[in-house]
Amino acid sequence: MFVKASLPILALFGLLAKASQSVIPGYNTVDIEWEVQVTAGGPTVNVTGTIEEVYAHLKTLNPDFETEFPPVAHDAIEARGAAYTISGLSCQGSWAGCSWGRIQDGIRYLNGVPGRPSNGPGPGNCGRVSCSYNSAIWWCNDPPGGEGGLQNNYQYTLNSFYDIASGANYIGQNCLIGTDTTSGQVFYTDSWNVIVRADSC
Repeated sequence: MFVKASLPILALFGLLAKASQSVIPGYNTVDIEWEVQVTAGGPTVNVTGTIEEVYAHLKTLNPDFETEFPPVAHDAIEARGAAYTISGLSCQGSWAGCSWGRIQDGIRYLNGVPGRPSNGPGPGNCGRVSCSYNSAIWWCNDPPGGEGGLQNNYQYTLNSFYDIASGANYIGQNCLIGTDTTSGQVFYTDSWNVIVRADSC
């Protein structure tokens, strides 16, 4: 079963999706399938991968994609985001360090994506939303117990992709080693979390 966000770009986090390029021990990892409108007012196509892979594919199908679908203004995204409360942060831990600069690139991509991302039932359902130069952002429908120990055993939808980007930024700001290495996991009271870690991409 796939669950989707709103057009022109939809993120589908499937429970029965093919195995992800990477595995997180103890988690059900799935590839993300995006249903994307290639031209303004045109039909949609399905693309599997990270946001970077989606953008690269769209630009081959429509070189004017970024002009036809300009990024949402940051102020408008921020107004929709920041609606969640952080319940915990784990820096480094079992997550290998990655490039903070590359994670910031992923954050910029996510800040430009319209729609509301949905993730399949937890606990432990994760999708890799961004990865470049071995630096990845994951979003999981899974808490360390959540408020009152509750688990999200149902599909969960965020307000915007800004919320995932905000979690990655929080990790980068608070778990930085030196000038350009970071990794960690930030948990929210609504029983979801964001992971920043080294990955293969």
